[in-house]
Amino acid sequence: MDQVQTAFSNNLQDISGRIHTLNPYATIIFLELYNPLPPSTQIYPLADKLLPKWNLKIYEVANQYPSSVVVETTKVINGKRLDNLSPDGVHPNSAGYTAISEQMILQLKHQYRKQAV
Repeated sequence: MDQVQTAFSNNLQDISGRIHTLNPYATIIFLELYNPLPPSTQIYPLADKLLPKWNLKIYEVANQYPSSVVVETTKVINGKRLDNLSPDGVHPNSAGYTAISEQMILQLKHQYRKQAV
């Protein structure tokens, strides 16, 4: 799992760096990883333990770019908001995508971004 997380972090850093190189004033939008599992499932505790560590890596990369925003998807899609998930129980449904986009708009309106366009 550590190797997968390291590869994820490196890829995220490389992609973000490339975007920044192409346009230093671009607003880079990151999305938190969310735990879609209901708390009653057997692997919920494991996912609930691992995902914050992955999200920390997202925030660490985002903090390198002053004009970036990390959308707090975990506020709108989580084990208590199962109504925002599609029948597969993992991906957002229409209501979930709406909730994510509303969260994104909220943060873009209220979160200061240095030199963002």
